[in-house]
Amino acid sequence: MLRCIRIQHFVKLRRLYCTVNSLPINVKISNEDDTKEILEQKAKFSEENKDVLEHSKLVAAAFASLKEISFNSKYKRRSSSVIWEQINDAKDMNTLLAIAEFPYITRQHALKIVSILAQWASVGKITLADFETDRRFVKVCQILGRSSINNAGEDMADLSVVLGVTADEQAAKLISSISLTQMIKILKSLCAKRRRSTPLLRSLAFNISRIDEKLNIKEASDIFFALASLNYPDEVLLDKVCEDIRKCLKDNKNPAVVNSIALSMGKIRYRNEDLLDQICLWTIKNRNICRKKDFFSILLTLANVNYISEYFPQFYEILEEYLDENEILEVNLWIDIVWSLVLLKKYNKKFIDSVLNPTFISKFTSISKNTEIDVSRTYKILNINGIAKQLKNEYEGNLLEENSLLFSTPVRRNKEKQQLFNSVMEAFSNLIKIEDFIQIDVNSGMGFLIDAVCFLDPKHNFVKLNSEQKEEKSVKVAIMIYTYHDFCRVNCHELNGITALSHRLLVGMGYKVVSIPYTEYNSKEYLTIKLQYLNQKLKENTTEE
Repeated sequence: MLRCIRIQHFVKLRRLYCTVNSLPINVKISNEDDTKEILEQKAKFSEENKDVLEHSKLVAAAFASLKEISFNSKYKRRSSSVIWEQINDAKDMNTLLAIAEFPYITRQHALKIVSILAQWASVGKITLADFETDRRFVKVCQILGRSSINNAGEDMADLSVVLGVTADEQAAKLISSISLTQMIKILKSLCAKRRRSTPLLRSLAFNISRIDEKLNIKEASDIFFALASLNYPDEVLLDKVCEDIRKCLKDNKNPAVVNSIALSMGKIRYRNEDLLDQICLWTIKNRNICRKKDFFSILLTLANVNYISEYFPQFYEILEEYLDENEILEVNLWIDIVWSLVLLKKYNKKFIDSVLNPTFISKFTSISKNTEIDVSRTYKILNINGIAKQLKNEYEGNLLEENSLLFSTPVRRNKEKQQLFNSVMEAFSNLIKIEDFIQIDVNSGMGFLIDAVCFLDPKHNFVKLNSEQKEEKSVKVAIMIYTYHDFCRVNCHELNGITALSHRLLVGMGYKVVSIPYTEYNSKEYLTIKLQYLNQKLKENTTEE
């Protein structure tokens, strides 16, 4: 603005004020002609310099606003220090909330107010009901919030909104003072926002678990789904949820919640055999209200957790009515179904052939985008092909072509498994020269990686890879490293479906499988102890019975 005023404008203004406006008050004008002349001159100056005068007003306004900004800035700083003093000196809830009415409340002030309220609530000085609907508390939440109260609607008064906008550590302190219904709402809100806040989830899991109030099946389903979606399988909470589901499942008439529970169990590989048995039994008894997708969900879950229920034969009889490749148009779903049946030892040759025939493979590769999901389905097709080969004379259908591009799909370890594998190989390197006696990273061609392959003689000594003896009297050994992700959850030592099928395929190929689970092998242990453990495992798993 200032740059727009030319220097000559200031010069004109100076002259104008010097000649007209700056005349002394006591100057006497001699006659009317002089008076008229002066007035005409003043009018002339005013008309000629109208734009200059306008600029002058803008300049004055600019300087005035700068003064105001400077004053407000100083005032805000003083106000902020006063507000901090008021917050720190507040001894009760009303005094603290009254600060919300002050001007220039910042987000830091609001966060401190909520923090103090949370602390008081956690020690029983106040309760959540005392302030959650207070308009001053709502104002504080608005300051902290990501959206306005108009957008929040009716949910603004709900604690889930409050917890969604405050710091996680402070929000976690409030959990113990809210109702079970509110806790579930918060858990669902975290799930919807894909917000995996460990402090909040830990607090929610602890407080829901210790409440004696029983969950209805919808509440239990919502909790299961949220925990599965956020990948937070809290053992104690899941035990409570499953116990409450078992008590109310018999009277349930809603297949959707059962479908949701089954999907959630499969997603986190939660193997609760009692609950899985009851779910299978419930679908058998309520087959008239169940949809085919409910049966598919349960089938996939049973496969993912590698569990064959005692009710599976009756369940499979009903399931067979829905199994038709021509009706199930989703290619990936059909692969999942056939793979699950193979894993659960239901070798339907027609279904296996339908997946391995060239037309179906061509259809799959045409829609495959090489994503993580598509790669996992490729592994499943390779699993099915491996099982088909091992069925030998029992199966005469299609197999994958030897030059199929599916065989070239890379198989990699995750970071955790790679670290454990490196430790095991480092320990073996103190006994033998690895490259002479152990072949590592062997692609099985069946959708999984064999961590290491070696040969042992009858006395459990390593045989060189290029030795003629290895094919005569030696035992072919596959060493497999298993981490947390290879097992079912929670508090379960059973391999999950994918890993169990890999083990089964190796046995079918004639390998003696030596499993090294993370629960037994400690990479930080002394070398002598690690070697003792590895030697013992080799002897136990390769001794002929």
